[in-house]
Order: sequence, then C-alpha cells, then structure tokens
Amino acid sequence: MPDPGWKPTHVVNGRGLPAWDEPDPSKPVATQLTPWLELQVIGEVGDWAHVMAVTGWTGWVDSRQLIRRAG
Repeated sequence: MPDPGWKPTHVVNGRGLPAWDEPDPSKPVATQLTPWLELQVIGEVGDWAHVMAVTGWTGWVDSRQLIRRAG
C-alpha cells in the first residue's frame, strides 16, 4: 500500500532513466527506471533529483530528464 503522503510530482521520460544510490555518476548505476514511471522529487542537489517511487524505493536521477506533472 502506498504511503498516503506520497504524491507524484514528475514522471520518467519515454526512454527510461538510469538511477543511482547517490548523486555520483562515477558510481555504478543502481537501476534503470521504466518509461513513464511516476516519481516524487524529495530533494535536489544541482542537476540531481532525489526521488521516491510509490513503492518506497529512493534513488538519484538527472533532474533534467524528468517531466514535471501538471497540477
């Protein structure tokens, strides 16, 4: 069951997106996010977004590759 406070703010672009455990591209990619996955941005550092999925998974992505949800 999703956290009742979780609200998607962005979606992954249509190509999918690599994600890291920390905002460091020299580290190995932790996972590949699927296209159009809804995410909540919970923090930002430069061009990095700390994101959370509805499942509770968190990681870091290139914020320039996210699409902001309307609303």
